[in-house]
Amino acid sequence: MNAFNDLEERLDQLGRELAGPPCFVDQVMADVAVVRRPQRRWLRAAGGLALAASLLIAAAIWLTPSPSLYAQAIAALDKAKTVHVTGWTSEPLRKWPLEGTVRQEVSENNVPVDAWYWNGEDRRPRSYERFGPVTLVRDGAELREYQSDVDLLFVSKGLPKDYVERFSSLSAVLEMLRKEGAAADELETRNADGKTIRGLKFARGERIEEYWFDAKTNLPTSYARRRLGNSEPKTEFQLRFAYDEQVPAAVAAYRPPQAKHVRYGGKHDDVQIVWKQHVQELAQRMLSEAKGETVSLLPRTEPKTFSLQYMMRTPDERFWVVPLDLDQYRPLSVKDFIRVRVSMAEGDHALEAWRVQKDLLGIEFPRADLVCEKDTPWQQWVSFALKSIDLEFVDVVEERTYWIAKHDGRKLKPYQQVKPPVPYIVKGGKEQKGLVKPGVGYFLRPVTMHELLSELTRLQNDDLRGRGPIIIDETGLPRAPRNDPSKYSTWEQYRAAVNYDQYLVATDSPYFVGEESQALAREWYEKEFGVTFEQEQREATIHVVRRKP
Repeated sequence: MNAFNDLEERLDQLGRELAGPPCFVDQVMADVAVVRRPQRRWLRAAGGLALAASLLIAAAIWLTPSPSLYAQAIAALDKAKTVHVTGWTSEPLRKWPLEGTVRQEVSENNVPVDAWYWNGEDRRPRSYERFGPVTLVRDGAELREYQSDVDLLFVSKGLPKDYVERFSSLSAVLEMLRKEGAAADELETRNADGKTIRGLKFARGERIEEYWFDAKTNLPTSYARRRLGNSEPKTEFQLRFAYDEQVPAAVAAYRPPQAKHVRYGGKHDDVQIVWKQHVQELAQRMLSEAKGETVSLLPRTEPKTFSLQYMMRTPDERFWVVPLDLDQYRPLSVKDFIRVRVSMAEGDHALEAWRVQKDLLGIEFPRADLVCEKDTPWQQWVSFALKSIDLEFVDVVEERTYWIAKHDGRKLKPYQQVKPPVPYIVKGGKEQKGLVKPGVGYFLRPVTMHELLSELTRLQNDDLRGRGPIIIDETGLPRAPRNDPSKYSTWEQYRAAVNYDQYLVATDSPYFVGEESQALAREWYEKEFGVTFEQEQREATIHVVRRKP
């Protein structure tokens, strides 16, 4: 099984890959944490996309006052043997975005849409979606997207999380519908093809969307989206829905061809293999191109991006590779450079030690890799990277607020009894553990006291203002020994060897972000653990990122 198939194994694998300076281990741990942060979930969902499901969710949850329509529509879809979507869109949709010089000039107006959704054996989700030059197929856990205009194949593995997610295209539509203040107008009921259909019109800014449903079955029948401009409105989508048609044999049997460019995502084994191969290539480039330099910035020789890329040693262990890139969808911003690549859980360049001027947070690095000799001080390679975008960091010493965590000596409750102060958000009778607000658990696994206090510090300083409280652990509570990769090859071996469960204190780590959550955090820690925080002022060194003079 792929070592990245669940969070625990992912962290274990990264730890073993980064056996070396502790700061690099912590940086990669932070990388994984940022990827699963709540605000990232919506960005990931926007890349995921949903076709018929987008209509159901949009109309049923955000656009109508009746919450029952969603459940009725899902039940109706579940009974349909097949869903067939036809129409056109103004541009092809891609789960793997176009990359740099791979981009070609193509006509993307009025791209025909032909999509089929059905269940295979054992109700295995299957689909075929064609948007002009882009064809995407799903068979159970495997998803393959072929982009004929750029000869690129994207392969991903991972079962849909729920019924709605099996409709893999067009969920970008949902982003507008999620906005607060959305309003829907009921359109005049009319007859079409012998059916009574009801319509909903959603308008926000320059975008107008119309949804039509069979009034009897609640199944979507059509969808259109228009964007208003200075001249005539431009239609971006025009889709029609049909049900229980026979899936053509050619559609059911279609398999994408081999391609010049291949990319991997999800839980596919090659997600990590392709990154390791790239790192190996960088070692050779460093020796041939860097001309004796200890730090070098190597642009991507091909327009490559990776769905999984992390700081890693080269195979000869001479160099560290720091990807100045985030993922296949987004370049690396200054904000994420500090949070994901630079800061560590503890020490002189922990997250709370950084301050970035607000107008600099969104500046992006060109997609490249920074390669440095293994003993290069962090200050040197960080300065080198910032210099490439005309920035620098300087150190200032100032007073900061510290919270000294103390324990009153009481015996801790079994961790299974310690819940976050705010219950998980419930929708449709189910806990939505990916949706959070202050006080809701979001680690989604049991945690130790050290993890709780470290995460509290991080969340209070995640805005990179360098002004949040810094928590010092003086509770005296036991702390799990650090995982030694030379002793334990897997997380399970380490966990069993040190009896890791004895250090767990809570079922989840609450999302205590911002000053408004501090009172809630103090109350929860004292009530559940007998941990209080004594506040005091101490001098601290702050690394300030600014423009070069």
